[in-house]
Amino acid sequence: MIVCIGAFYTFGGAHYLTLHYLQEHVLWLQGLLKHHPIRVTAGFVGIYVFLTSLSIPGCLLLTLLAGAIFGTIPGTFWVMLSSTSGACVAFLLSRYLFRDYFQEKFHERFLTMNEKVKREGNIFLFTSRMIPVSPYVVVNVVMGLTDMRLWNFAWITYFGMLPGTFLYVYAGRKIASLTDVSQILSWEILLALCALGILPPLIRYAVKHSSRRNMRYAHE
Repeated sequence: MIVCIGAFYTFGGAHYLTLHYLQEHVLWLQGLLKHHPIRVTAGFVGIYVFLTSLSIPGCLLLTLLAGAIFGTIPGTFWVMLSSTSGACVAFLLSRYLFRDYFQEKFHERFLTMNEKVKREGNIFLFTSRMIPVSPYVVVNVVMGLTDMRLWNFAWITYFGMLPGTFLYVYAGRKIASLTDVSQILSWEILLALCALGILPPLIRYAVKHSSRRNMRYAHE
C-alpha cells in the first residue's frame, strides 16, 4: 500500500491530477472516448478506484472530468461505481491490515466504539457521506477498523454520496470555464447538502424522544 502511494508520487502522478492539466486535455479525452469507449471507461474506473482505495487526493477532479467526457447521467453512474468500489477497498485494507493491531492496542476504546457503531453507525455514516466537507478518506479507514458490516458500508456510502456526486458531475460539463474547484458549490448548495446530511439523525432523535414521552405518559 505504502509502496503504491510512494510510486504514484515518485513517477509524477500528481502532475496529472490538476485542474489545469485536465482542462488542456479534455477535448482529447472526449475524442478518445468516441473511438475507444470501453478502454477509456475502464481506464477511468480503474484510476478512480486506485486513487480512492489508497486515499490519494484527486478524485474530485476526476469527478469533474466524468461530467465533461461522459455527460451528467453516465458520468454520475461511473463515478458512483468507482467511488463506492474504491471506498470498499479502502475499508477492507484498513480492516485486514490494521484492525487487529488497533483493536488490541486500544481494546477498551474499540469496545465502546463498536457498541456505538451497532446502534448509530449507519446514521453516522450516511450523515458523513451527505456533508461535502466531511473527511471521506478518514471515514473509510475508521469504519474499516470497527465491526461495521461491509454490505452496510457499501450501500450507505453509495446513496449518501449520490447527491453531492451528481452536483460535481453536472458542474464538470463546464470544466473548461472553471478557474478553481471552489466555484462549483455555492454556500446555498453546501448548506442544503449539510441540511440533508443532518436530517436523518434529527428524525431519529425526534422519534426516540416521542417514544420516551409516550412511554412516560403511559406509566403515569
